[in-house]
Amino acid sequence: MNIPFPDCVELSLAGQAPAYNVTTMIPEDLFELMACPVCIQPLVRKDNPEGVQCTQCHRVYPVRDGLAVMLVDQATIEPS
Repeated sequence: MNIPFPDCVELSLAGQAPAYNVTTMIPEDLFELMACPVCIQPLVRKDNPEGVQCTQCHRVYPVRDGLAVMLVDQATIEPS
C-alpha cells in the first residue's frame, strides 16, 4: 500500500534537514501546562540535546518528532 506524504515530509525524507528547532514545535500554551511526571514541577526548554528539563529534579525528557517523550525511563538526569 502506497500512502502519499505531504510535501514537507517528502523534503525531509529526501535528506534535507528541517529548518526549525524541534523544541519550538511544542506550542507555548501547551508547554505551560506540562510538568515533570515525577515531581510535578515546571519544565524549561533545552536546545542541546533537544528536550525539556524539570526545574526541580533536573530530569531531561527528549523531544522526538516534535513531541516530548515524558516517560521516566526515557529521561536522563543532568547535574544542576
